[in-house]
Amino acid sequence: MEDLITVIVPIYNVEDYLDRCVKTICQQTYKNLEIILVDDGSPDRCGQMCDDYARQDERIKVIHKPNGGLSDARNAGIEIATGEYLVFVDSDDYIHQEMIGRLYNALKVYRADLAVCGYEEVTEEQEADVTRPMKGEEEILVGDEDKKRHLFGPDFIAFHVAWNKLYKRSMFAQERYPKGKIHEDEFVTYKLVDRAERIVYLKENYYFYVQRNQSIMQIGFSQKRLHRLEAYQEKLEYFAESQKWDYFQEHLLGMRCLILQYVDEIKADGKNKVSILKPYHKIFCSLWKKYNKSYREDRKRKFSNGLFCVCPMLYYKIFW
Repeated sequence: MEDLITVIVPIYNVEDYLDRCVKTICQQTYKNLEIILVDDGSPDRCGQMCDDYARQDERIKVIHKPNGGLSDARNAGIEIATGEYLVFVDSDDYIHQEMIGRLYNALKVYRADLAVCGYEEVTEEQEADVTRPMKGEEEILVGDEDKKRHLFGPDFIAFHVAWNKLYKRSMFAQERYPKGKIHEDEFVTYKLVDRAERIVYLKENYYFYVQRNQSIMQIGFSQKRLHRLEAYQEKLEYFAESQKWDYFQEHLLGMRCLILQYVDEIKADGKNKVSILKPYHKIFCSLWKKYNKSYREDRKRKFSNGLFCVCPMLYYKIFW
């Protein structure tokens, strides 16, 4: 008997995309699914559509709840999930018909804690072929910290998002997504990836990530995007506490690059002042000063980039 896998879909104001999303989940080649549709107080027809889907497929359960945001919706699904494994699919995205089956098979074959697949960015107008044959190329990350760290770097998005993964449900025993945050997965996924002793990575793009014209990431700079810098702060404290200095160094560099990126975006957008980044720049500098000595003592060498603090300071002196 195949294990039960719970698929959690948080839903809000996506009636134009929901049918495609749910259909590709219901048509998975892996059939032993529990599909939880979380209507997060959606003001459009999504709530009724969810109830209609549940009448058509007995594997579907529906939660109707007041709007609490993406994190709150995912958490609501986790709370009632009964599957041994969890998959998250965002309601405006969709998946290849073999995604869940391939992730499950790879996880079982290699006795992994976590299975991850590649993803493909598609526009609203595109229709990816969810039935096309896949080669199924796999990369095994078992006891290989160098390889794991490379994929876990701040620029490798596939290892930071909540979707495109098959998790053991037990990994969420003590973890939930922070309510009210965007980039909410950046507060959680790194801990799950770090704790996983065995990870299998399927290089094929089984997940289709839809780039919506009016999505949060497409409508200019918002102060809510600063939540990502808060996530970086938590990551750095986590890696310093566990004395994983290579991870710490990479994410410190990632935080610096993100601050500089936001400076450029804010200036181009013209709706906010660059000064909103000052608190995060101070956090960045304080983390560098606080843990740089520990890093040097642990590795008997200095940071490869000794200007981590100097360059941002000079940059902000010019623009502030």
